Amino acid sequence: MQIHKNISLINHNTFRVDNSAETLILIENDEDLGNLLKDENYSLKSKFFLGAGSNLLITRPIKGLTIKNIQTSIKIVEENSEFAIIEVDSGLEWHNFVSFCLDNCYYGLENLALIPGLIGAAPVQNIGAYGVEQQKYFDSLICIDLNTGQQKVMYGNDCNFDYRHSIFKQEEYKSCFITKVRYKLKKSFEPDISYKDLKIFFQDKTNIQAKDLFDAVVEIRNNKLPNHNETPNAGSFFKNPILDENQLKDLLTIEPNIVYYPIQNNMFKVSAANLIEKAGLKGYRKKNVGISIKHSLIIANFGNSSGEEIYDFAKFVISVLIDKYKIRLEPEVIII
Repeated sequence: MQIHKNISLINHNTFRVDNSAETLILIENDEDLGNLLKDENYSLKSKFFLGAGSNLLITRPIKGLTIKNIQTSIKIVEENSEFAIIEVDSGLEWHNFVSFCLDNCYYGLENLALIPGLIGAAPVQNIGAYGVEQQKYFDSLICIDLNTGQQKVMYGNDCNFDYRHSIFKQEEYKSCFITKVRYKLKKSFEPDISYKDLKIFFQDKTNIQAKDLFDAVVEIRNNKLPNHNETPNAGSFFKNPILDENQLKDLLTIEPNIVYYPIQNNMFKVSAANLIEKAGLKGYRKKNVGISIKHSLIIANFGNSSGEEIYDFAKFVISVLIDKYKIRLEPEVIII
């Protein structure tokens, strides 16, 4: 276990916001959490779980304990001719796991290549991209309730997965520290190119292989999204709003050419990026905070902006869309 006092988190969040953690604890092995729970001062302190900081906006110094798993092992726990169940430490980079699966012929996650963040954040956020969400291949996870010390195994039905949502966002589950995640992946490859960008990319191609799909997703993401190492950002800042039929009709009277997709139960997912672009905000900046010219869902830190300044800019974007479209965008990024 590594313990750091009053440490800057500028290298632990992709917005590169320079706020500090009162105590940063890095978990190096399975015994560390048990030892932490035995500390008589532990229960008196607040706890915050930190991943790669790639879907996070820190607006203040973090008091109490900031806990991060840095274990990165991968283990095959079951395998036959059709599938494999792979257990991954929550501290491993998600993209590294996708690359491992591709290299070892375990298929299904190709559409999720290059998503920043750690494995532990994947079920919390129910990450998804290019027509696939992680829940499709999720098997189970192991977590420890750091309030009680109880270890739990949770399966897909336990996690209440929804669009960028899981049970771990509910107050009673926020004390659950995910240590390992298991995915059930196929041994035979079936490309999913249902997403528009992938359909276009592969329109003249046949016999698509897993590496082809993986490479296509990487290329598309690199072309559309700014690299957070060059332009600090936390990926898509806002969720796509979900509207009912009447709300969609009202929106179409204001903006007839808006991009939307039908989903279940006569509901519709509207492109937040398209809304922001139609509102004239793509590339718009206030001082050192602004919307990327590459993608209008990306709020970027173009200088040494504080978390508060970035949050104020996000609230400005929300207010513009309320005034123009009567739609309130919800942040996808976790704001603390």
